[in-house]
This record gives sequence, C-alpha cells and structure tokens, in this order.
Amino acid sequence: MTDRDAFADRWRLWARSCGFNDGPSEHWLAELSAAYSGPNRHYHSKAHILDLLTKLDGLAGKFGNTNDVIAAIYFHDVIYDVMASDNEVRSAELARTALLQLSFDESGIERVVDLVKATAEHTATPDFETNLFVDMDMSILAAERDLYQAYAEAVMAEYTSVFPREAYIQGRKSLFLNPMLERGTVFLTPEFGANESSALENMAWELKWLGG
Repeated sequence: MTDRDAFADRWRLWARSCGFNDGPSEHWLAELSAAYSGPNRHYHSKAHILDLLTKLDGLAGKFGNTNDVIAAIYFHDVIYDVMASDNEVRSAELARTALLQLSFDESGIERVVDLVKATAEHTATPDFETNLFVDMDMSILAAERDLYQAYAEAVMAEYTSVFPREAYIQGRKSLFLNPMLERGTVFLTPEFGANESSALENMAWELKWLGG
C-alpha cells in the first residue's frame, strides 16, 4: 500500500466511523491530500501524518476521545508556509471550517482547534492530552540517527527552497536547536520522557552537522 493510499484509507475509515457524508468528506480528503503533497513538503507530508496516526494507535488509551486527535493530526500541518509565523493558527481555523462542514461535534471542534494551535509551542500546558499530542509531534527528535538526519535534511530542504542556506542554518540554531538544548528537556509527558537523552543527543549532533 502506498503512502497516498494509506493516507486516504485512514481518513475514509475514520470518516465512516464519524458518520460523515461522502461528499464533504471526499472534498476535504482531496484538500488535505493536495496540501500534504505540495512540492516543498519534504518532511511535513503525508508520511508525517501517517507516522503520527501510527503513534496514536499505540497511545489511543491515553486520550479520552481519539476522534478529536485524529482530526488534529490530519489538520495540524495542513497550512505550512516557511515564510509565515501563523501556520498553526491558520491550520486550526481551516480545521474549524472543515469540521463544521463535516458536522463534527461542536465541542470536539474546539478541542481540535486547541490541539492544533498547541503545536506552535513546545511548552507544557495544564492539560495532559495536549502535552501528549505535542510530544507525538516532536517525537521525531528522538528517532534513530539515520531517521533523524533524514528529518533534518528534509526540514532544511523545505526552508532552503525559499531562504539562503546560511540564513536557514542561523535561524535553525538560534530559534530552535540552541534554545531546546539550553532548556535541557524536550518532552512533556512520561510516555515520551524515556527518549529525552536520544532527542538531546540528536539535536547536539545536528548543531555540529550545521557547523555549530
């Protein structure tokens, strides 16, 4: 099964379980598929969504309502403009529009919006499930080194399609790697805390790889 098929199959399975009408469901599946298949989606792609859905499969019992989480996974990076600083807010608002059209539960819509917006920050909130969702999104930081390097190269490719390489490197160091390493912690929940050292080691490796 291809990533494209799996992306669509997981959506349709979820849509049926939620009772969505086929017309709006297929419309939003097409919109999502197009967004995540963009030419500069080297990391923030369908593969990233499928990876998070797989992680959710192993954590489903930790969430009170997995339908909200599945919706948040599908929409959290739907808008990804490397020149913008409001991608998460715009993605959350698009999720709201889509889910209203799909007749998703109103309280669930607000939960999805909150989860998507939370991925803009990598800081703890009072809500365990929000922290766990953010940890899922950040879990690539603790991947095996070859996978981490592929992630680092893919994110660089997304940015250097627009910015000079040196500008990207300076921003990656000053805005992400150095602050995270200085903080000394990455994950917000015990479910991912055991991977803390791997994440910090990977980011230290990337800093050196970038010439820092």
